[in-house]
Amino acid sequence: MSAKRTIFAVLVSLGLAAGCHSKESAPAPTPPTSSLPNAATAPVVLPKVEPKPLPAPTPPPPPSPETQATAPKVSGNPLDGLFGPALSLDPKHSPNQWEGDLNGDGNADAIFLVMVNGKKDAIGSDVKAANIFAYEKGSDWKDASPDIKSRRAIALVLGGTGGWKQSPTAKYLLIDVDREGSVLQTPLWDNPNTSEFITLFHKGDKKKKDYPSYVPASAKGDVLSIATEAADMIIYYDGAHFVRKESPQD
Repeated sequence: MSAKRTIFAVLVSLGLAAGCHSKESAPAPTPPTSSLPNAATAPVVLPKVEPKPLPAPTPPPPPSPETQATAPKVSGNPLDGLFGPALSLDPKHSPNQWEGDLNGDGNADAIFLVMVNGKKDAIGSDVKAANIFAYEKGSDWKDASPDIKSRRAIALVLGGTGGWKQSPTAKYLLIDVDREGSVLQTPLWDNPNTSEFITLFHKGDKKKKDYPSYVPASAKGDVLSIATEAADMIIYYDGAHFVRKESPQD
């Protein structure tokens, strides 16, 4: 029994000694090293990115010769495209144009105070010209001289759907060629302010006090009133022609 105890004690002593030796001889673990640079000593520098300019817009192609030939001409003169070169707006009077509904169809029509410088064929082939100011019944352009220079006249344009600017349906020129009693050439016209002697009365103005009492029932739309030295007169459309009528004498 003593021999077994002795052997056990020896084995225990050897095991303890081996454990202690292994603990003493084992190397201490190495702390992990970081591959990142030290923020305090090595700042991070981002790469510089240069901005790229935007591509320039592609210019539109130049118009073709066909497009240039058919493109409408834009002008500040409302008579362009409506009347020939013989007509121009009266530069000495203002206002020299009005807009209303002369034939009562609900579409906008135009009235222009113009000067005529030229022959009949220079006013426009589709313009109906007449001298409604002559005292002789039935007087028209045929009674006038072939050359009309520096004569004041009234040009009118009837408009269809969209008005006279979009769809002119008929054009008229009322010219005064009476050599003795020229209604549109009297001293009254020395006044450049036409608002003092020309008034466009709308059909809905019948209840107004200054609406001409002598406007006939045959007048289809608005009425142009012109004061003269002798008597006032109106110009209206009767469904077929423009007619002049003077105020009744007292």
